[in-house]
Amino acid sequence: MKTFVNWGNGREKDFGVLLPMIPHDIESLVIPFLGCGDILLNVEARKYEAGDDCEELVEMWRFVSKPQVLMLEILEGLMRDWMALEGLMEVVMDRLVVVYDSYFVGAFDNHFSLVNTAGRVVDDVRIDGLNVLRGWREEELRMELLHQVAAALERAKTAGVGDVDRLKRRIMTAGKEAYFAYVAHLYNQFGTKPQARIGALIWMMTYAKGHAFVKDNTGLFYPDYVGAEGNGLTYGKRIETLRDEAFFARMGRTQFYKKDVMPMLQYLSLNWRDFIFVDPPRLAGKGKKKTKMYSPSTQFRLADFLLHRTKARWMVIVPVADPVLSVYQEHNVRQVEMNDEMVIWNY
Repeated sequence: MKTFVNWGNGREKDFGVLLPMIPHDIESLVIPFLGCGDILLNVEARKYEAGDDCEELVEMWRFVSKPQVLMLEILEGLMRDWMALEGLMEVVMDRLVVVYDSYFVGAFDNHFSLVNTAGRVVDDVRIDGLNVLRGWREEELRMELLHQVAAALERAKTAGVGDVDRLKRRIMTAGKEAYFAYVAHLYNQFGTKPQARIGALIWMMTYAKGHAFVKDNTGLFYPDYVGAEGNGLTYGKRIETLRDEAFFARMGRTQFYKKDVMPMLQYLSLNWRDFIFVDPPRLAGKGKKKTKMYSPSTQFRLADFLLHRTKARWMVIVPVADPVLSVYQEHNVRQVEMNDEMVIWNY
């Protein structure tokens, strides 16, 4: 089954290596780093134990584990809007290029003059042609659109953009950023129904940068739009999983936990008939902003648990540059290199 969640890179691309090595006689499949769930959806077992320390991710999986007709309608409405948005922006694109040309040669003496002029153009974007969801206010979406377009024009001037096609791509991205930001607003809005919130979350994950569910300092989820990479062309096929009877049958045999890896594994009573698949998060960010989402101390505690404190069979994926790799290699384990990672197992 195809996963419907964009959470990290997933393991589907590595199935050719991983799936042949995973046992076929599993009583309980344990996945403490649930993520996009591609292993959960594609490895057979009698029952499943899946968890993650991201509560919102676990709540989403719990919610969709039963048929959600209204949520699917909302999700499909978001997808239709996304496809229609490009046409709506094209209608006013040439006028926005004219606004930029005037701004570039200094026709506007301040930011407010630019906003007022661009605002008259944005007022003609037929937002009422979108499948506006319950609780949305058209003017709020229009104000977000104006904010993003004006910011794009200012950034283009700073960068000295003179190519019309390049400018149009920037303006189009601004329109999509506005819609993306408004969906995030819908998700965070108090009183939004669960069907709309989960639909918005699944949709946003398709077009968000990165895979971590990151909140701002107010506790709200405002992800960054990924840009041109997030075209979602295959997404319509992936949500068919949420209609698949086989998916709901598997969810009926799955227990979800809002737990970090060690509390979850220590909670479960596992034996040799069970199988633990451990795929910890990798480093996130770049340069000085790079942070470990999975601390070194927890990595070593996990290694100790797998090597000495469980009777279950297990497989763990470790970057070849990770110091914890040597701990596993000191023991009688099997291993195979996979790109810049090492797959290690004990059976």
